[in-house]
Amino acid sequence: MFGSNPPATVPVYQRHALGMPAGSIRAILALGVLGLMWLLVWRYDDNHRLPLEFIYLEYLMLLMLASYFMAHGKTIGHLVSQRSPLGLPSGVVRILLMAGYLGLAGFMWYKGTYQFEEPLTAPPFLLILLLLGTFFTGYLLTTLMHWISGAVLPPAYQDIQAWVAIMAFLGMAFLAMWHLFISPSLTVKYDVPIPLEAALAAAVGFYFGARS
Repeated sequence: MFGSNPPATVPVYQRHALGMPAGSIRAILALGVLGLMWLLVWRYDDNHRLPLEFIYLEYLMLLMLASYFMAHGKTIGHLVSQRSPLGLPSGVVRILLMAGYLGLAGFMWYKGTYQFEEPLTAPPFLLILLLLGTFFTGYLLTTLMHWISGAVLPPAYQDIQAWVAIMAFLGMAFLAMWHLFISPSLTVKYDVPIPLEAALAAAVGFYFGARS
């Protein structure tokens, strides 16, 4: 009718990775990495030093936190999904991440100086460049896919990326279990290749860039 208000715009929600609410895979990965960091620090004592994997987790965690919080309102939230990540109330995942990370920082400060099993053989900025490089590569790849397929990303594209990131995280979890429980019980020590740890962290960082 003439003079009536136009109908409210109803957002059209697309399917997200693995059919879960937008941001769910990122929430699982971020909470999982935070849990691994807590486990490594909790197991630390005078005879059990932190593995170098903790450094990779630390840099990756900072990248994940920045990406996750900046994604709200863009690729996470009610503008793009009917439910919040993991189906939890809005803001719960962010609260858990910040509380867990700040709590870990406070716990490490309280416990004192930490030492590592092996010296860092490469400058830290190389790892930072690797994580940032894979993050922006993921972002550019998704931008290209948007240009090819339109506004809606193909479900298969999202699912493959999600599974690769999940498998990379499971690899990182296995390496943490190796450092904590398996390696100390072996009579012959087997060193985990440092490039493998860096590659797994980069694969998770790639996913966060691709979903940003």
